[in-house]
Amino acid sequence: MMLPEFLLHWAGRSTTYLIEGALEVSYARLAEVSRANAEMMADAGVSGDNVALLTSNTVDCVAAYWSLLLAGASVLLLDPKMAEEELSALAQRCDCNWAASGESVSSTARALAEKADLGLIRIKEQRAGVVFAPPIRRRREQGSDVAVLCVTSGSTGKSKAAMLTHENLDANTASNIESLMLRPDDVALIALPLSYSYPHTSQFLSHTRLGGTIVLYDKPIFLPKRFCELIEEHSVTVTSLVPTLLHVLNNYRYLHKHDLRSLRHISCGGAPMDMQAAESLMAKLPLTRLIHTYGLTEASPRVATLGPSHDINKLPSIGKPMPGVEVRILSDDGAPAGIGVAGHLQVRGKNLMAGYYGSPEETKEVISDGWLRTGDLARFDDEGYIHLIGRTKNIIISGGSNVSPEEIESILRTHPGIVDVAVRGEYDQGLGEAPVAYVSIDGEQPLSLRQVHEFLRGKLAEWKWPKKLYVGSVIPKTPSGKVKRQSIQ
Repeated sequence: MMLPEFLLHWAGRSTTYLIEGALEVSYARLAEVSRANAEMMADAGVSGDNVALLTSNTVDCVAAYWSLLLAGASVLLLDPKMAEEELSALAQRCDCNWAASGESVSSTARALAEKADLGLIRIKEQRAGVVFAPPIRRRREQGSDVAVLCVTSGSTGKSKAAMLTHENLDANTASNIESLMLRPDDVALIALPLSYSYPHTSQFLSHTRLGGTIVLYDKPIFLPKRFCELIEEHSVTVTSLVPTLLHVLNNYRYLHKHDLRSLRHISCGGAPMDMQAAESLMAKLPLTRLIHTYGLTEASPRVATLGPSHDINKLPSIGKPMPGVEVRILSDDGAPAGIGVAGHLQVRGKNLMAGYYGSPEETKEVISDGWLRTGDLARFDDEGYIHLIGRTKNIIISGGSNVSPEEIESILRTHPGIVDVAVRGEYDQGLGEAPVAYVSIDGEQPLSLRQVHEFLRGKLAEWKWPKKLYVGSVIPKTPSGKVKRQSIQ
């Protein structure tokens, strides 16, 4: 099924589709404006282009998303909180011709368009308008079957864009709906950024496909009070969080004052489960089921769930593969690992990406014979439940977001006072893991964490900045010059 059919199937319904603050929009209304916008965009030459969408949790952004897909464009989902240089590099690397946004981040979109030589489309009150056309035209590499480009951090020091096809997302939403037992009458609260593949597929697309109602969290930061108020006000039945926000919600001292009985389940994924917070929150919300999920952008993203039909006592297991998804665990020699034996987790199914945009060699490194190498170590127990052990990649999972240490290192190495640098993850109670930097410096001039942050401002998103700085470190390396992160002291 092509993604626009998720929306157009409900085009005749007057029931509420989206809620953003006091604004409520029906399926019929959004389908109408999206069709009109798509015609205008097609006339402007958007069809067949890659478009960088500054993705905010707003009705205007959702209207832009469906309008672009209906116009025949492929959508690159970008987090507007990224630094300007990051946004520009990704838009150019993905051969985008246009930047698009809703009113809330229109200034960021204009800056991106001007810096990356893109045309600009602005969605205001759900209506699209071309602000200016692209000064140059880039030809996209992928075929028309690619619907969405989702940004993911690899271990190569630069972000990549996973090409997710209509078939990928059709398969993953169907699997997600079945695995989580989602219903057409569900009211879903989306509190995570829609630029992430996790809420994009498992919440936004899945509940649109079902014809459910979606409540868009309407604050720039996660406030547990507002989160709970939205659940009460709209009788929310399902939502998704990352462990960081689960921890914040569990520590909310007035949680007991809110009526959250409508909330059937909270899905949690994106990073290792904080079991102490999970058990505490389940005790406080006895009518709400906590569902542990596992996925990665390259798999659209859902792979496995400890879902409603599974034994909750299996936490912190990530459960079992979703319908239509195969999982295997291999030993170092390529043979299947035995029960209880740790090995390399691999995934296969219709949900696997078409590849990394413009990076065929990097695609070959992670996909072979139809199997995706996740970079995670895991084991099966005797009931077939999957337990994660660790990661073979260098990725730091901080607050549910992937952070590439090489990306941070490459920028810090341009600092005039830094001779060498290595970045690794360190345990953080709030974030689960946080990047920290070890540096050797030139001379005796001191270097502070504040100075490092000032240097990174505008070059790197703030949530990627090192949370600690260790000065005077000796950076251990392999004979080939690669940093031996686990040996840093």
